[in-house]
Amino acid sequence: MRIFNAIWILTFLSVILLASCQSGLNPEIQKDSKLLGKLIFTSGRASFPPKDSIKDMRVVAFKTYPPTNVVADVLTGNAFFTDETLDYSKDTVDFEITIPNPPVELHYIVAGYQYGSIMEWRVIGVYHKGTDSITSLKTEKGKNYEIEIFVDWNNLPPQPF
Repeated sequence: MRIFNAIWILTFLSVILLASCQSGLNPEIQKDSKLLGKLIFTSGRASFPPKDSIKDMRVVAFKTYPPTNVVADVLTGNAFFTDETLDYSKDTVDFEITIPNPPVELHYIVAGYQYGSIMEWRVIGVYHKGTDSITSLKTEKGKNYEIEIFVDWNNLPPQPF
């Protein structure tokens, strides 16, 4: 009888232990990629447009360049963007963009602001390295990428749309 009780207790504890360790002892594996970045304003506070002229400011990463329809790209998952509007009161602003289902090649990563209707946006900075005017970035599963985008209000990049 004692052996039966001991086996029953060990079986019960084993079931509880297995149920609580569904994925083993491994930490949760990150499946998405992330862009962890800084938006750096280089031209000084005096060059900033009036705060009331900026309705929204975000960083957007596009799968294609040039983007042809920003709204359609966002709705179809061909563009990824910061979840919230970026803070306009600082010279350097941190941002984060989650890229689901990598690998994904991002061909155009920009900072922009909305100055009018939902379709009225202006690019204010483009991610690039070295002398390139635009730098692509291929994301891989579970990796984070640190990037910087510089904004010079006195010398904005060409507008693609």
